[in-house]
Amino acid sequence: MLLMVSSSPALASSYDIVARMLAPILNPFLENPPQPEVAIRGTLVLESAAVGGTAAEPATPPSLRFAVERPDRLRVEGVLGSQSITVCRVGTRAWAQPGAAVRELLSRMPAPRESAQALGPMRLPVNDIQAVFLPALLSVNEVDRSVYRGQKCRVLDLGLMPELARAAGADAWSARVWVREADDRPARLGVRGPKFTGVARVEQLEYVLSLPPETWVAPEGAESISAGRLFQLVSALMAQGRAAQRAGTPRPPAP
Repeated sequence: MLLMVSSSPALASSYDIVARMLAPILNPFLENPPQPEVAIRGTLVLESAAVGGTAAEPATPPSLRFAVERPDRLRVEGVLGSQSITVCRVGTRAWAQPGAAVRELLSRMPAPRESAQALGPMRLPVNDIQAVFLPALLSVNEVDRSVYRGQKCRVLDLGLMPELARAAGADAWSARVWVREADDRPARLGVRGPKFTGVARVEQLEYVLSLPPETWVAPEGAESISAGRLFQLVSALMAQGRAAQRAGTPRPPAP
């Protein structure tokens, strides 16, 4: 596959862009990161979405703030209904706040499947050397060069190589990414699947040595949560309005 990539200058250029974009994103999840920046923070703002063929552009686009730091630290902030929720993992422990609102929200959700094991390490399913070759497992096609929010971008369509996609049952999924030419950082992301299509812009994306210690400290009144509840709340925050409706809370503007 690497020989095939190098045989076409245009294709190699696209793969190089993807490799440079992915390198700092994967860094916090490697056993021995090659670069010192092992923390990421940023915001995703949903611009549009279509569920089951019904499209909508929210009047107030929902946003999702996130932070990741090696080793095994994750923080996600968003809104469910009208309530701002923060979910955080620090090693094998997890908490969410505000505690009272979280307890009320969880009481309306079905009990999750709980693993007998503690939260495992946040690592890629491949070793560090294999991670270098991940871009070669992708199908990359440059579809455009455009200016997005004042930034020159290369627009790339991404997917797994067809054989891998079929084996993984992901052949109906694809992604489009707007990569800023100035620094190879993603400016906008689009995802298309059998029943969902969404586009989100990436704001305030930073790769840093570390995040402030208070990022990971549970405030007074925060609710300690299990691994199952952690995944449940993060999934609900990512799903935004649909999760709020399932939980019985007021639904925000439909994405």
